[in-house]
Amino acid sequence: MNKNQIIPIYIFITLSIISIITGGVIPIISNFNTQAFAYTPAAREPLGYTYNGIQSSSIGSGLHVSTTNSFYYPLTSSYMHQQYNEYYYGLSSSTSSNSSANRNDFRIIAEQKQHTANNSRTSETVLPLSNSETKTVGAWTPNQMSLQNMTVPEQQNAIATLLKQGFNEYYFVMKDFKSDDSRKMTENLLKSADSTSLKIIILILPPSESGPKGNFDWKGWIKYFNALKGNHSSFDGFAIDDFNWINAKNSHDKFRNNVDYMIHSHLSKALEKKKKDVHFYPVIYFEGFKTNTAKRYYTNFADGLILASTDYYNVTTLEHDMKIFSKVFNDIPIRYVVYTTPTSTYFEQGYGMPSDRLVTATLSIARRAADGIIIWRNIERDAVQNYTVNSSSPRFLSYASSIERLQLKEENDTVSHVLPRIIGNNTKSNSDKDHRNDHHQPTPTPPRVLLGLSGITLDPDLAQSMDLPKHYKGVAVKSVIRGEPAFKAGIRGESRDINTKGDLIVHGDVIIAIDGHKVKQTQDIVKRIAHKSPGDLLKVSINRGGQIVDLIATLNQPPPPSY
Repeated sequence: MNKNQIIPIYIFITLSIISIITGGVIPIISNFNTQAFAYTPAAREPLGYTYNGIQSSSIGSGLHVSTTNSFYYPLTSSYMHQQYNEYYYGLSSSTSSNSSANRNDFRIIAEQKQHTANNSRTSETVLPLSNSETKTVGAWTPNQMSLQNMTVPEQQNAIATLLKQGFNEYYFVMKDFKSDDSRKMTENLLKSADSTSLKIIILILPPSESGPKGNFDWKGWIKYFNALKGNHSSFDGFAIDDFNWINAKNSHDKFRNNVDYMIHSHLSKALEKKKKDVHFYPVIYFEGFKTNTAKRYYTNFADGLILASTDYYNVTTLEHDMKIFSKVFNDIPIRYVVYTTPTSTYFEQGYGMPSDRLVTATLSIARRAADGIIIWRNIERDAVQNYTVNSSSPRFLSYASSIERLQLKEENDTVSHVLPRIIGNNTKSNSDKDHRNDHHQPTPTPPRVLLGLSGITLDPDLAQSMDLPKHYKGVAVKSVIRGEPAFKAGIRGESRDINTKGDLIVHGDVIIAIDGHKVKQTQDIVKRIAHKSPGDLLKVSINRGGQIVDLIATLNQPPPPSY
């Protein structure tokens, strides 16, 4: 998922069928043929770090800010207790609660970006801090505060709480503007927010999530949104989820990608009628498909970009990805989605909560590289609350930079830091009314041997994005686990860049044969290693930039699982 991002995926011999939540910002990873799986190592002892020469366990008067040496762990844990933050950072709830009102409007960022585009890391030890006044902080249908389902008095209280916590945007799904119930729900929420500074963004589900019952009357949507804007000052605009992802629903079989259906259904024609102050935000994934097509057809209509990654357990290449995608889409303002709780893809296979350290590191990077941040689902995480309350404090930001360095160090110095790119075939989406995470957690079948990579069957679009012939056959390597057989053999994972035309380009190895047998899809790799044993040699033939290279991997036995 993130290009060079090191993701541990263990190719195993039976197909992993994965169910993925449909309402959050996580695409339906269907039609992917990767047979992959990874284990979650047991949580390790907490690891302190030195802050201004003081060990973390004794920072401040009772402030505990130690982190875990494992960047994810089985159960939620609190490392920075909120009650100590105000004391240590010299803040109080009253002083920090007004921060959202002082933030500049998101639309101003387009001009400000010209002055901040060169912000980058200046050294190994000092990470630059961006201006918090230019940031928006959104809540993506939070589990704790589903505003649209509340009564008006409840909404008013919840909105006041969100604003006090530092949030100034709220995202929720509206399924059908033709539905009386949907319109009533939406307009009641807007009325409650009109007298506040909270901005409301409506989420529209794409074909990959809404299926045959989806409403894609784009002209009708735009007409409705224009009317909302005339009546409600709190209405900011709308976002279309999973814009550059695969369409796996049966309703539009001939359109493999969501963006293809957007083109077919004349979304651009409808957008021409959009009021200027009704803002449009497509949700774009780093790992998505036909990104350049989305760029060519819709950049001129977009007022901003919502970026997300399906590899949110790793942040090594996050800043690079954000910069590349910002350039690809002509430097329009970007928001980044921060996952604070596992999506069902990870949850079902036994993975624990992203650690506070991982979330803090992600926030630190996103704060520097993006123009806005969106918190997905769990807004009550300690790491989130610490950020929203203390994001104007240089001392806190210095602490967050230290946490970021720890996270990056572990991701690049160890093998066990990585999580897999979880991909399945014939994946069914798990659609319920509120798009909640599943709570079912099946026990996976362990693989016999470890190769240590993740991949995806080439299709014409992916092949062309890698400068290969349209109908080239093979498996594109998405990521490689540092220190494992594929890595030691010299196999390289995916990376992204921008070409001279301003288009996104993908670099990486393509596996074309295993032990001399042609590879056309991921099942071919699974078949060839199914009866291998630890210590066996595997000849892997790859296409690397047009050159055919033969590499030898010595297969490992996977580590024991920890659920």
